[in-house]
Formats: sequence, structure tokens, C-alpha cells
Amino acid sequence: MAERLTILWKTPRPVLSRAEKEEGHRTVTDLQIDRAFRLICPDTMIREAFLSALLTPLTDPDDILERQKIIAFFHESPQLLDRLTELVRRIAMTKNAWDSERSRLLASRTVNPQDKSMLLWTARGTLILTAHFFRIFISCIRDIHESLQMFGCPEGWLGRLRERTHAIGCTQDMEEILRFTDRLEKNLANAHSYDIEFDCDAQLSMTPVFLRDFQFIRTPEKVQKKTKNPLLLLLEKTDRKAAEKADENGNSRKEEAQPEREVPLGSMDVDWGMEMSAKAVQECDRYLTSFLRTVIDVFADLEDELYFYKAALMHIDRLAERHVQLINPQILPMEENTLAIRELSDLLLLTESMNVLSVVPNDAEIGQNGSGVSGILVTGKNNSGKTVYLRSVGTAVLLAQCGLPIPAKEAAISIRSRIFTTFARAEGELEPLSSAGRFEEEAAEIAGIISRIVPHALVLMNETFQTTSYDEGSEGMAGILEYLTALGCGFIFVTHLTKLLDMLRCNGTAEILKTSDDPRTRYKISRESVGKA
Repeated sequence: MAERLTILWKTPRPVLSRAEKEEGHRTVTDLQIDRAFRLICPDTMIREAFLSALLTPLTDPDDILERQKIIAFFHESPQLLDRLTELVRRIAMTKNAWDSERSRLLASRTVNPQDKSMLLWTARGTLILTAHFFRIFISCIRDIHESLQMFGCPEGWLGRLRERTHAIGCTQDMEEILRFTDRLEKNLANAHSYDIEFDCDAQLSMTPVFLRDFQFIRTPEKVQKKTKNPLLLLLEKTDRKAAEKADENGNSRKEEAQPEREVPLGSMDVDWGMEMSAKAVQECDRYLTSFLRTVIDVFADLEDELYFYKAALMHIDRLAERHVQLINPQILPMEENTLAIRELSDLLLLTESMNVLSVVPNDAEIGQNGSGVSGILVTGKNNSGKTVYLRSVGTAVLLAQCGLPIPAKEAAISIRSRIFTTFARAEGELEPLSSAGRFEEEAAEIAGIISRIVPHALVLMNETFQTTSYDEGSEGMAGILEYLTALGCGFIFVTHLTKLLDMLRCNGTAEILKTSDDPRTRYKISRESVGKA
């Protein structure tokens, strides 16, 4: 299988396992990004393609910068994105039409293997159909290349797309193939003479027969007999009777010279010729079909990738209409384990609120200036904005690693190798048919994350272990957070485990944040000093 074209990743995305997909979908659902994009992007196909791409955030700073550059380029030239989407969609629709017509054609032509003429006729019809669609596909590919040339796409991932489309559809070899397919479509149906090519191996076995050329022989028009004058007919009849009488009297008559008649070939020779012609036509069709399916497969993922960029532009335009400031964060290496965001707003609230000015922005900071702080603990009263804060930070990190701008004033974000989420659920949301309670399921979920954790990951936890003894929950979570810190992972934990807060204040590995008790600053997160008792 040929390598597929991509402008969403530097190289084609690896196939995700079922567990990786489920984990990615859980993160997107917990952060409610899918809910926010229902308003940002009403088109289901575009939205699902976008959310699917979020399952694989980029982990190379250069790749993130390249994607940011492509999003910015499409934002300046949305007509190009629309044109590329239309052409790639046309390729997919043409493929479906070709498969449908080919199946219908083959189903309608039941061929008797002994009828060589019918065998040739069926093979000829299939090849004409393939030639017709071949020209449509190559025309679409050439239009893609021409569009990229016309808009002056930058070097990089879009430049590679322009080069690949040129290599596929704009070479001299392709010109020769197109001339041949043009003749197939226009003249093959009326061909009477076939020029085929084959060879024999050492055992005198015939190799595949290939159609080299064919010719259309015009049949001469039949001359219409003119109606003779009745008087001439009477004279001819009289002359014929006189000749017959002379024969009876023994007179000899010179026979008129008869034209030579063409002796037809034997039926075996004709059948063999038709059979070889049919094989040659079939082999030509097989060659074109194989080539065409390879080319189509190269473009198989491009439609969904273009949908990602369309959703990205909708994201930018939607927030711009609401006068929300968007920035592309500074992307830092994993090893720095840094998160520094100023005045970050929650994406879901920005899309659902009647007035975006009512959305309270907050800051987030982990490990800046070598502080050694690897996580954030958020505490406060119920319905005071703790979960919104956790969601806004997780959404910002995920979107930033997918190359999208975030709603903040300033941001510097270290790349995270993986993003894990575990959000507390109500009793009615537990796994069906499970005898385990909420604590048991949360413990199993945390154990699953720990088993899959990798260095420099980000773990987002919302009120985990709240239903057990606070002392036991604090001690168990302290060990988990210590393990995450040792791996260089970052974490944000929304909790009411007061003993855990005291433990982390003492060792200084986490920043303690608290929601405001003042109604005038509701949903504002305040910062406590590390080490404060």
C-alpha cells in the first residue's frame, strides 16, 4: 500500500489501539471539548473528524509550530481550504460512483466462457469504464496541484502535498497514459483490430497478454440498388431467354468472370484471436485499476484532515466573533515540565455563555523558573469554579498540542507525552452490572492510569477518593502524587482532602489554590504560598 498523503502530521498517523482510543475519548469527554464544539462546529462529519484528531496530540515542538503555520495560512486563504476540501471530497465520491458502476456492469453481463465474442465485449466495456473514471481522478489531482500553486502555499507539509500531487498527476508518463485512456474511452467500443503483446518463458508458457494498440476499421457503406426502367428490365429478360435457347441448341457461352471471394479464417483461429484480445483488454484494465486504487488510497485520509482545519478555523472565527483573545502558546520541551498561563478562560463557558465578559479568567503555573512545583491542588466550596478551572487548563494543554490557539493572554506550555483524566462520577454513572461501589471503581481507574503512565505526562483528577475515609484517601493519594512527581509528570487535583493539602504544603511539591469566599470575586482562584501552614 502506498504511503498516504498527510497535512495533519509529519508522517502518517499510526493506528491507535482500542485502549488508546477509549482513553482519548474519555479525556475529550471529561474536558467537555466535544460539548463545546457542538456549538463551534454544528456539522457532525467535520466535528467528528476534528475530535478524532485530538486523540493524537503532537509531541514534537517543530510539528506543533508547523501545524500552527498551516492553520494561520488557511485562515488567511479560506478559499484554498474550501477548494481542497471540495476536490478531495470529489475523489471520494467518484470512487464510490466508479465502484457502483463497475459492480452494476459486471452483474448485468453474465458471460458464457465458450462465447469468446461476449467475453471480449464485456472486457471492453469494463476497460472503457475504468478509462473514463481514470481521467476524472487525475483531473482532480491536477486541480489540487494547480490550486496549491495558485495560492502560493508555504514550504513544509503543504509543500509536500503540492510535490506529491505533481509527481502523481503532472508528469510526462501520466500524459502518455491519459492519451491512451482518451483513445480507450472514445474508440475502443468500435475497435475491430487489436495489437497485443505477450512473451513466452523458458517452458514456453505465455506471459500475461497486454493490449498495446487497437484500430477502428470503417465498414464500407452498402450501395443502394437503383430501380431500373421497366423497358430495360424487359430487354434483359428477352436477352436471358435467348441465351438459354442458344444453350439448348449446343451453342457455347463464355462464362462471366466471377469476383474472388475472401476465405474466412477457421472458427478456431477466430475464437483464439478473440480470446487473446479479451485477455489483453482485461490485463490493461487490471493495470489501470490497480494503479487507480493505489492513487485513491494515497488520498484516503486527506478529507478528514482537511475537516480538522475547517473546524480549527470555525474555532478561531467563533471566538473572534465573541471578541475573545486567542494566542498560540510558547511551546517548551517536555523536560522543562512547565505550565504558565495568564488569564485563561474556559472554552465551554465562552461558547455557551450569553456574555463572555461574565467568564472569569484564571492563572495556572507549574514548575516555572525551576521552582520544583510539579502540580496544583485546588480546593474550595462546592460550585465555586474548581472543576471549571481543571477543565480549562486541560483543554488549553490539549488544544495547544494540537496546534490550536487558546483563550488566554499569555502562555508557555511544556509538551506532555500523554494526558490522563479521572473525574468523579455520581453513583448513577457507575459501570452497569458492576457490584463495585464508587471508591472501588475510582481505585481501579487510578490503578489503570498508573499502569500506563509515562514520564512527562499530565494527570487531571477531579475529586478522586472523596467517598472513603479522608485520612486513608489522603495517604493513598499522597503516594500516587509522589510517584507522579518522581516521573516528571504534572498533575492538577481538585480535592477536599485537607490532610493531603497539609502534607503537600510541607514538602513544597505542589501549588495550593483556593476558590474565593467573597461573592464579589466568585470563581476567582487565589494562590497560597508553598509551605504555608
